[in-house]
Amino acid sequence: MKAFIVIGLSMVFALLPLEQNELDGEDTVANFKAAFLFQFAVSNNWPPSNAGDSFVVGIVGGESVYNELVDKYANKPVGSQSLEVVMLDKTPDIAKCQMIYISKAFSKIQGEAETRKWIKGAQNIPVLVVSDTDKGLDWGAAINFKVVDNRIRYEISTAQAEQHEITIGSKILSWAVQD
Repeated sequence: MKAFIVIGLSMVFALLPLEQNELDGEDTVANFKAAFLFQFAVSNNWPPSNAGDSFVVGIVGGESVYNELVDKYANKPVGSQSLEVVMLDKTPDIAKCQMIYISKAFSKIQGEAETRKWIKGAQNIPVLVVSDTDKGLDWGAAINFKVVDNRIRYEISTAQAEQHEITIGSKILSWAVQD
């Protein structure tokens, strides 16, 4: 119960306005994104083929988000599974994950072609792709982080999620930015 209160408060604070200097702070942003990623894991409906010992979240290039997820959420329950967080080096490793996060830093440094390669690597397998780039949904991600009015928010493509056999939960849908 205590964990749900902490997660709930994290989500409330993530929706509050941030001062620009706070938004620029990598640790603060990583903390909020990690909280959202954990909520995406526990609040969506996953296909039965994802049932295993661990619910694996793969991180592409987001070391600070990786560290936050490991520090605060690793081994926490996601349904009947424990959360496992891994850094991904190559696209074939996507098949070991239920969700991947492609960081803004990775997209900026590696560029569009490399980011799209990672998103395409999840095609035809039941993996939720979460990106952090302006065109993430256009490129095939199901969830994409963005900043709206100095707040960390996200947008959703339910069609992309459904192609990966994932049903986005009502709580996650209600928190999403509507264009």
